[in-house]
Amino acid sequence: MQFIKDFKSKINQSAQLIILIVILAIVFYSKFNFGTVTVQAVVNLVVLLLMLGSIAYLLMDNKLFSAHIAVLILYFSSAAQAFLNSLFSLQFSPFGLLNPLTGLEIINFIIFGYLALMVTSYVLNGGLKTRAIKSYIGLLIIAFVGYLWLFNGFNNAVYYFLVLAAIYLFGSDKSVLIMLVAMLISMLYFSIYSMTIYFILTDLITAFIEMFLLLITVKFSIDTFKNI
Repeated sequence: MQFIKDFKSKINQSAQLIILIVILAIVFYSKFNFGTVTVQAVVNLVVLLLMLGSIAYLLMDNKLFSAHIAVLILYFSSAAQAFLNSLFSLQFSPFGLLNPLTGLEIINFIIFGYLALMVTSYVLNGGLKTRAIKSYIGLLIIAFVGYLWLFNGFNNAVYYFLVLAAIYLFGSDKSVLIMLVAMLISMLYFSIYSMTIYFILTDLITAFIEMFLLLITVKFSIDTFKNI
């Protein structure tokens, strides 16, 4: 336990920053679909750049705790499950794994371990204080998470809430608004895409709500960036 608590101190903030930048570069390389130009590929690229931009703002503001949590949940939360699935696929006759990890999955699990240790170390060291928050952004997050709960289920709502709460409470307004814009663009695109395949009323309702939330978020973002 002492090793985990001291982990943050063993790696200074400059090193933490550099490691996070390298991790973000790995994320971009693994998520970006090189050589494919489709509407979905363009939307995915825009969403990816916005999300990475949101985390970049956290790094520029030296909000390392918030950045570690966001990267861990957004991009590496599934790495532990992939590792366990591979481990439990072990067979003895013939000896080997039915589902061996790929090279990228091994790298992802190593990064997951690093991020999980760093976040835990920050928490164990204490002294974390939430910043001054703005009520209108908090209400926007609550509305977004409430929408997810109603239309996408509890698990999705919790997943996105954890990311947004970490950025909102320990990060910055700019970062959380950029992240919200990215999430809403992604969801709106897939709602519209679903309607082009088969039209159902639920998709129309979700697209309308997502568009409404996106417009409000963009308005708040413009106002926030004007005051820089």
